[in-house]
Amino acid sequence: MQGCQAVSIAVDYSVLDHLYRIEAGTYKGPNEMPLTRFRRAAELGVVDVLISEITPVEMLQGLENVATDSARLACATANDEQKRHIAQAMRARHLAYPCAKLDDTYSRLDMSFRVAGPQSEAANQLEERLLQVKGVSPGDARQLASCAFAMDAATPGAPVALDWFVAEDTRLIQAVLQAIAAGTLPELAHLAFGSTATLVGAHPERF
Repeated sequence: MQGCQAVSIAVDYSVLDHLYRIEAGTYKGPNEMPLTRFRRAAELGVVDVLISEITPVEMLQGLENVATDSARLACATANDEQKRHIAQAMRARHLAYPCAKLDDTYSRLDMSFRVAGPQSEAANQLEERLLQVKGVSPGDARQLASCAFAMDAATPGAPVALDWFVAEDTRLIQAVLQAIAAGTLPELAHLAFGSTATLVGAHPERF
């Protein structure tokens, strides 16, 4: 692998959540092996992992949903801290959220909100189209907009060349692939889509 360029992979919240569940011993899904192999490759730097700024926002929304229950809030806070540790162990970088909005619960100060840039209008238009795709949730639309107009959150405006978008939500992946095939989402056509099982199967030399 020495001298071989790393594959650049954006992962959505579902991947981080499933990795946490494996670590906690509560994972019940079919992809424990590819998820584990993916995490190890990321920790070794064999693949380059990126996570949208929307993922921490989704984590915060989860905390807000249980804010009135102190026991559940404490549990969710501890779980999220472990998810952050997993992301750090995988050397994950953050993708900037390109849509500038003042009236949106996903645009949070000091987390995902920034002044409108040259790609903001195009990103907003893509997000609106994504929200019309059956199987794409509001959070999914924001995750995918971050990938279509990929920028390093640590250096706003610095483009990131992505190869993959990986999620454990098969319905989401199928919906996006169908929309791309229909010509609805040309901004995402350059990416490969799949679960960690799909990714590992496509790049056995890296996993």
